[in-house]
Amino acid sequence: MKKAKFLFIIAMWAVIACNNDKTQTITIDGKYALTVPESMKQAKGLNEDASLQYQDASKEMYVIVIDETKKSFDSIISAYSLYDVYKPDLEGYSQLVINGIDPSVTIDTTSGFQDTKINGLNARRTTIEGSSSGFGIYWKFAFLEGKKNFYQVMTWTTKDRKEKNEKQMEDIITSFKEADKSIR
Repeated sequence: MKKAKFLFIIAMWAVIACNNDKTQTITIDGKYALTVPESMKQAKGLNEDASLQYQDASKEMYVIVIDETKKSFDSIISAYSLYDVYKPDLEGYSQLVINGIDPSVTIDTTSGFQDTKINGLNARRTTIEGSSSGFGIYWKFAFLEGKKNFYQVMTWTTKDRKEKNEKQMEDIITSFKEADKSIR
């Protein structure tokens, strides 16, 4: 009987320890919300255009969100006469961003785009494995179309931590929600 109680306590402790993935939801300027692991802390310097930057340096896991109005994206397409190459829609937006990846990044493999929905928003997703500054990196991207904005959610980690971090990276991306304020 004591052995059964002991095993039960050990089993319960293991379940609690495995489910100890506390999260925090960050809302940015009333535009959108994103849920990240509690271990992630606000960062600076990951990307100067990002409206959200969080990292967990000990897990080598990072996330940024870049948001821009559809109107500003259309202005860029127009100003550079890119309508023949990029349409002013989610497909054009996602393709322009991926094509604009810094040339110092070496891309080894990409999953290609998958069209989907994330919390009711049209989205395009892709993954990329490659290297930057000599480090193997694994990126997960989601491009989302809101009422007035396009959003990029980019998470990344080192290649050797891909399997450990992939579930949390996926959870971050699928947590994205456009706030009601942004659609007025």
